[in-house]
Amino acid sequence: MDLKYLHVNEKQYSEALLISEKQVYILKKLLKDLLQNEVLIINTTLGLEIYYESPNDYTGIIKNILALIVSEKRDMNASFDFLYLKNEKEIQYSIHDSIKHIENDSFFLGYLKDMMRQLKPQYESSKRIIGKLSDLWNEATKNLSVKNVNLQEIHALQIDFQDVYINMIEDKVLKELVVGAVDVKYAN
Repeated sequence: MDLKYLHVNEKQYSEALLISEKQVYILKKLLKDLLQNEVLIINTTLGLEIYYESPNDYTGIIKNILALIVSEKRDMNASFDFLYLKNEKEIQYSIHDSIKHIENDSFFLGYLKDMMRQLKPQYESSKRIIGKLSDLWNEATKNLSVKNVNLQEIHALQIDFQDVYINMIEDKVLKELVVGAVDVKYAN
């Protein structure tokens, strides 16, 4: 099943979150019930990122649900910009392209930290999506060499993705095997 991505942000930049944590919870619950599948939502000052797996495009439905949640801003198309990516290849390209166009390293680092903070509590309900997202970030940054990007921060993100996964493994033997397999001292 293809991973889909919908990014929603206000047309006029605001440092405030698009919706509250409580509204994120409501949106995620509604979408999960509707899609009968995993949903991952990241809510930062850059906008709302919604990842879901489905053979179908649910952009219209998500916009309608979001309009209900953000009731004071009824005209969604006039107030918000939407970016819909229909598969993992497009998502990976978008990640790579976004990193190449970063002008403010600390701004990007803040986004990464905020994203990781939100991924950890959603791991149990979104394991597959987080795994795919981790793979996409790894692939998008594998051969990246960009002057204005601190690649150490991107590497730290990759390690954070890895740590989220490893820390959720309950079987002690499997956990030790995975930790040993990814240990830096064994890397070529």
